[in-house]
Amino acid sequence: MAPNNFARRRYARITAGVVLAMLQHKVQSRPQGNSARYEPLSAVVLSEALKLFISLGGAAWAYNNTEDRSAVASGFLDYVRSGHDNAAIPAFLYTLSATSQSFGAYHLSILPYLMLSQVKLILTPIFSKTLLKQTLHPHQWLCLVIMAAGIVMVQVGSLPSSLSDVNSSDAGKDRAFGIVAMLVAGCCSAFAGVYMEAVLKSSERSFMVRNAQLAAYGCLCALGGFLWQSDFSTKGFFLGYTTLVWYFVLLQAMGGFLVSWAVRVSSTIAKNYAQSLGFLSASTIPLLSSPHALSFELYSGIAMVLGGVFGSLWKTEMPVDSKVDSDERPKEGSIV
Repeated sequence: MAPNNFARRRYARITAGVVLAMLQHKVQSRPQGNSARYEPLSAVVLSEALKLFISLGGAAWAYNNTEDRSAVASGFLDYVRSGHDNAAIPAFLYTLSATSQSFGAYHLSILPYLMLSQVKLILTPIFSKTLLKQTLHPHQWLCLVIMAAGIVMVQVGSLPSSLSDVNSSDAGKDRAFGIVAMLVAGCCSAFAGVYMEAVLKSSERSFMVRNAQLAAYGCLCALGGFLWQSDFSTKGFFLGYTTLVWYFVLLQAMGGFLVSWAVRVSSTIAKNYAQSLGFLSASTIPLLSSPHALSFELYSGIAMVLGGVFGSLWKTEMPVDSKVDSDERPKEGSIV
């Protein structure tokens, strides 16, 4: 495949991720009049259960059409369970990340929370370099830092003035605990993403089998986290559920397949680029139609995010061997 075709496919993946991130941001925004908020872990349980159901259907189709006679002889259950232990680690880490981030949100003021929430953007390429041997150019490291700082500035510039007072309502907050919780969340999220990328790319099983394994462990971990937070009571499982929340559950399930596919054919860092652009679009487009003047922080953050993303993508294309499929190309010299 020609280099320009590979570039078009790469930008198409990022565009798809941008659209998904914008939709997720829209459905996750709680209406102002909604007094009861749903428990995020319950939505994770439902979305992972839906992913598991769909993945098992896809795995059954792949099993019936496989040419691997040994897999057919072992039975469908063994076919799906093969290598399932590799999916347990990212599922547990994602659940731990979500729980730690909720603790960080409770114990930190808004500005420290926003800044520490971007730790995963910096840690992801570090883990990618260590585990997957992906290489980054010096300017790409700089662009990642600029992009993370730009996201924080966009968040700060989008805040209502009533939320910008970081000194209000600090009673009962443990800042040190909140910082540690956010660092743990960032480390878990980054490592889980890179580990999942390694599992998806090294798997000899079908794409649906790996997704079924990830969904099963994700559902169990999220359910365990929900029961632990609610003192092992399921009475409030559907508390705060609206049509919008159900739509989010469906979108989260579809997004899981899209993220897995994007990670498998590109990289976790490329997925972060798409999410950053999606966040930027979802945060700024509504503000452009607002009668209020936009802040300097918002303008600066927009420029930094765009510069960081496209600055990282600006490089010379690698030569392509026509005998090697573009999705299997080595990642050295490129993180996307």
